[in-house]
Amino acid sequence: MEDFSFDRQIIDVLEAVKRTGSISQAADALFLSQPTISKIIRKQEKKYQVEFLDRSGHPLHLTYAGDYFLEQCKRFNQSYEIMQHHLQQFAGVSVGSLTIGVTPSLSSVVLPQILPAFYQRYPHIRMHLLEKTASELEEALLNHAIDLYIGVTPGYHKEFYDRRLFTDSAVLLLPKRLSRNLKLPQIIEDIGPLVNGLDFISEEEGSSFQRLVNAYSAKYNLAPNILVKTAHIATARSLACTGFAATLMPHLMLTEEVRKADLQVISIKPEVFRFDISGTFDVDAAPSEPLINFMNLAQEVFQPPFGKEQDAVIDNS
Repeated sequence: MEDFSFDRQIIDVLEAVKRTGSISQAADALFLSQPTISKIIRKQEKKYQVEFLDRSGHPLHLTYAGDYFLEQCKRFNQSYEIMQHHLQQFAGVSVGSLTIGVTPSLSSVVLPQILPAFYQRYPHIRMHLLEKTASELEEALLNHAIDLYIGVTPGYHKEFYDRRLFTDSAVLLLPKRLSRNLKLPQIIEDIGPLVNGLDFISEEEGSSFQRLVNAYSAKYNLAPNILVKTAHIATARSLACTGFAATLMPHLMLTEEVRKADLQVISIKPEVFRFDISGTFDVDAAPSEPLINFMNLAQEVFQPPFGKEQDAVIDNS
């Protein structure tokens, strides 16, 4: 650091001599003595074994080496000041790491809407992603293997604290070849008459969305013909789009693939099939600053388009 400080001093000295053409006038301009000015210049000349001043006449001129040295010092000094500025900025932003668990199906929908903005705002936070089933991620959260779980609100773990990101509902993807030529409504409460005995794709039991489907199925005594179970609802969606079988999926996963497919999309009334997508963390662990920043940004991103009701963001204090 002392070298940089001295470089700033030699810059001032050489610029003053270049401007005034005189050691004495440079000393007056810098409120230094003439011997001090001469000593500063001589020390650098001795260090680099080169003359910085042409002392053969008056006014004094910088040699080619002196001009080169001055310009390089100014460049180095500018780079150093930029570095200082950035370090001061870094001191005012969050640093650290954040490990987020999210199901593979949900990650493709949620993370692209959060991560680009998060990295732009907090580029110094290292992000680690763990993509597994909901039950595995809940276990990871209990074991402190992740800082945050993004998914359907678990709702039954007293150890968890949830911050709602948005509320969603479910839709039935019904291939037209299986619709029995019925004139179907766009929104319905009980899909039993449409799917009972019908070829159907479901998720495996580790899925939090499948838990909701199971509860809804029990309430309305649904009895579809389960052809296949998949770990990822995106796979069920793609299979339904081919006409293979019907499936239930979150409304948020409607894509262009669904809109172009030869199937009917029937919404289930939100009052009978409604759930929250939340950021969930351990209630006993004080949320880190990266976690707070992530959740605040996530709520900014999701709450406006998904609902009018606004939750309070996590307090930074």
